[in-house]
Amino acid sequence: MRGIVAAGLVVAMTAFVGCSEEPEPRFAEPSETPSASASEPTSSAAAEPEPWEEKSRAGAVAFAKFWVETLNDAQISGDVGPLKASSTSRCVTCRDLAAQLEGLYGGGGRMETEGWNILLVGPPPGALSNSTVVTLRIARAPQRVFEGEGPPTRYDGDRSTFSAGLIWQHNQWLMDKLVRFT
Repeated sequence: MRGIVAAGLVVAMTAFVGCSEEPEPRFAEPSETPSASASEPTSSAAAEPEPWEEKSRAGAVAFAKFWVETLNDAQISGDVGPLKASSTSRCVTCRDLAAQLEGLYGGGGRMETEGWNILLVGPPPGALSNSTVVTLRIARAPQRVFEGEGPPTRYDGDRSTFSAGLIWQHNQWLMDKLVRFT
């Protein structure tokens, strides 16, 4: 069972491969990725929303980056609360990743990885509405998964492109669907 959980962490995203006959998406250059420390309030920033808390094209891009950082934090800490809070219950990939991490860490395991590194971000096409898509080109770092006292299971990294379906709900962006398509 443990081997299945560890393998699932690596291959979870590969199970969500989608095919598309649409042209290769255009990407904007990545900007600084928000981090958990960026959300700590300061006296001057406490009243202003974070970039990913705005219903705008830039806010959607910033949220996609924020969500990846939240996933990276969950992979290292095992705390999936923020990951779940930034995802809808309809996001199958999000639920699966959270469940796999809960199983690993709940069973006394842990993971070592540098997580997902965003290489490029494609801004939402067309007019912005309550749902939009952001394209992410990701470099997933190698992983070492420790499930017990034995040696870790090692997984290679890769580069993949994801379609991140976002939804504006209750005055915030949420990850509603995440699909790997290359």
